[in-house]
Formats: sequence, C-alpha cells, structure tokens
Amino acid sequence: MKKIFFIVFLTGVFQINAQEQLLIRDSYLLHLAIDNETYWEFDGPEIPYVFEKETIQLFPGEIVNFELIETENEKILLKAVKEVTDEENTIIVDFKQIVKDEDTREHNFMMLTVMNPFNRTIVYKAKIFLILYEKWVDTTIIPVREYLSSYEMWPDVIGTIVLYDFMYAD
Repeated sequence: MKKIFFIVFLTGVFQINAQEQLLIRDSYLLHLAIDNETYWEFDGPEIPYVFEKETIQLFPGEIVNFELIETENEKILLKAVKEVTDEENTIIVDFKQIVKDEDTREHNFMMLTVMNPFNRTIVYKAKIFLILYEKWVDTTIIPVREYLSSYEMWPDVIGTIVLYDFMYAD
C-alpha cells in the first residue's frame, strides 16, 4: 500500500510540473542490497529530478548536476542539467549505497555527497525513505561550506532522498 502511495505521489507531482521543460530521469529498476540474501527492488518511473525549482529527489546510484536558476531572498532555485556548463553555478549531488563486499553485496551504509561551487555556505533540509520501516523521516544535514563538499552517511537502507529549501547560510 505504501509503495502505491509513493508512486501515486511521484506521478502527481510530475503531472503538476509537466508544462515546464524539465530534465526527466529514465524509468529504471532500482535494486538495493539489504543483506547477503535479501534485495529491495523498485520500478522507478520517468519523473523529473527537480520539483517546483526547489525540491530535489534522488535515488541510490544517481549523480546529478543542479544549476542555479535564481535566488529569491536567500533561497536557491535549481534545475537539473545533463552536463556542467557553468561550474560556478552548478551543485553536484551524488547519492549511493556502499556495500561491505562486492561479492556478497551486503549493505554497509548510504552516502550523500553535495559539492558547493558557491562563495557562500549553503544549507538545506532532507527527508529519507527508510526501506525496512517503509516510512519517510526527516534527517539532519550539515551546512556545505563555500567551495567544499559535504558527506552525509546513514546506516539504514534508503530508497530515496528528498532535498529541499536550499538557502545561503550567511
């Protein structure tokens, strides 16, 4: 039931944004290791990476470039781009599952890397979907200092992460 709600939520958000020119991810089969015998699979639909210019959704295994569109007050508005054409205005985000051993494919942790190209510190909020508990939870995120990268790690198996409310911290 929660999987159906999850897909319906994503489809509804996609339809709201369909009139805009958005970079859309291709449909795919997400395959995550739980332990050396168990896997979690999800048929990923064709949906955009960015919703309403301020909310990003990533699935494990994705590395995506997000270019600054504009700022409203201190809020950062973004769009996903295939290639980095403006390094000074492109945030690169990498979300992946790290396994203990490639042969057994046993889950070790999830890792999010955010590269900040700006001359100011950025902050944002995040929600993660925990596979084993089948629920969304808020998670804490550290600020990303100017011209640096931040690394976040979780021991849980995460099916997807939503990043939102990107802002300049200072």
